[in-house]
Amino acid sequence: MKDFLLDAKNLLITVRISTINLIKKQWQIRGWLSLLLFPLSLLTITYLWINSRLYENQFRKTHHFKTPIIVVGNVVVGGAGKTPVVIELVNHLSQTGRQVGVVSKGYGRLRQRNTNQQFHALEVQNTSSCALVGDEPKLIYLKTGVPVFVGDDRAQTVKALLDKYPNTDIVISDDGLQHHALGRDINVVVFDSTGLGNGLLLPSGPLRETWPRAYKNAQTEFILSTNEGKAPMGFKVLRTLSNFAFNKSGQKLDLREPRNTRFHALAGIARPEIFFEMLIDKGLNLSETTLLEDHATFNVHHFNLTDDASVKTNYPETTYLCTEKDAVKIWEFNPDVWAVPLICTLDPKFVDELEDSLVQLRRSKA
Repeated sequence: MKDFLLDAKNLLITVRISTINLIKKQWQIRGWLSLLLFPLSLLTITYLWINSRLYENQFRKTHHFKTPIIVVGNVVVGGAGKTPVVIELVNHLSQTGRQVGVVSKGYGRLRQRNTNQQFHALEVQNTSSCALVGDEPKLIYLKTGVPVFVGDDRAQTVKALLDKYPNTDIVISDDGLQHHALGRDINVVVFDSTGLGNGLLLPSGPLRETWPRAYKNAQTEFILSTNEGKAPMGFKVLRTLSNFAFNKSGQKLDLREPRNTRFHALAGIARPEIFFEMLIDKGLNLSETTLLEDHATFNVHHFNLTDDASVKTNYPETTYLCTEKDAVKIWEFNPDVWAVPLICTLDPKFVDELEDSLVQLRRSKA
């Protein structure tokens, strides 16, 4: 019975992933499904117009802060590499002596209500479970060490962060480009090679809003792009995999050295195939890959680990590789999996212009 339930669950996951992949393919072309869903995109256009008018005419409130707010987001559904950009920005700003904080909605996490039946902000800690704070906020905290808060209401989450850390110089929001309730000073719009897809709005295309953006909500806006494929041109952002992988204890594995081992790559990110391709480009021969949907939950069955002796199978020669985002979840029960860091390099010209904008902000807010 246990095996049957596990097989059924795996089948449902496979069907869901296949459906998601079909939609993603349709979003890159104006195929039959995209055209079929086009009338629903008119509802998206209507919603965007009404929502913008409500904020412009102050029927809905935008919360502004004296502390500069930078929002790193995208205009398409799915991952475009926002979190690595956030981490790189935080590390750069911290190295210049600034006190930086990060807020996030913590997509995929479990919600907890307080006694007033309202969601409240949580601070990410070393001991925080990814199930409660989300995998990306936990990764940002571990990679930067700065205060990271998660909450459904971004403005209230910023307030919670500033209440506890009043000396914070800059707050960065991971995602939230279309969240008008949070006042911001700078937007950083991130694109990968898929760019704008078929250029249509949800659900017939991948766009959350029109491009170029019709409803800008910041004084300054930058575009960070891979400048490849369908990506709009902007300041160059380069993403490469490290030559070294790390396990939870900090041991290092040189991926350039030849090894007599089976490499099993796992990924529960927006575009897992990209991670696999980058590993192959490094010369690794992947014996097996496990592809899961974004923010997926891993379990012992993905690593041939189970307490049931009748089905337990160990492969000591197998080396498991995953992304850092996956690792923060996997390490909670399997510390021996190796995470391959993604190295994000920002265009120096972008960094210079960002610094200029921050100087002007400091003067205007003084």
